[in-house]
Amino acid sequence: MAIFYDRVEELRRIKEFLARPGFGLLVVYGRRRVGKTALVLKATEGLRRLYLLAVGRGDLARLKRAAAEVDRRARYVAEDWEALLAFLADKVDVVIIDEFPNLVESDKAALSAIQAAVDNVLANTSTKLILLGSSVSVMTSKVLSYKSPLYGRRTASLEVKPVPFLQYRHFFPDKPARELVEIHGFAGASPTTW
Repeated sequence: MAIFYDRVEELRRIKEFLARPGFGLLVVYGRRRVGKTALVLKATEGLRRLYLLAVGRGDLARLKRAAAEVDRRARYVAEDWEALLAFLADKVDVVIIDEFPNLVESDKAALSAIQAAVDNVLANTSTKLILLGSSVSVMTSKVLSYKSPLYGRRTASLEVKPVPFLQYRHFFPDKPARELVEIHGFAGASPTTW
């Protein structure tokens, strides 16, 4: 089991979000390799979850295949964001879409379709939707901004920042200070590169 040093507050906030009654939309963003995915997967351990890594091509078809792994009847659901999210609403506790900017850039209609799913179906369920993204500019302009179709639907957001230098001692308790500085120099506070 992974230990999350300096991520206690982030885990607490995500778990608090997950425990709220009713539908919830959480936006998690931050630069690459700071541990966003690991953090969300850790927080959702033990829940019925569907995880989709958006790659920018065929994401909707991949969501349908992932839904079919949850319930084989998903094969008969239309290949449509709203239909698939509606199908999943009572079958999973949380839907996680990682690297959401890839999806937004490749499928211009996805944001509006997900908005329709939230408004027409998910808002009346206890399903949680978590959108993760490394492109801070896309996440802020396409998901968090006033002009976004998802504006006003977000329950919470979390910016995951790099690990502070003073926390390195937890990761490398036997390393001298000089070596910690060298690690910081080549890893850039990204624990997933250590």
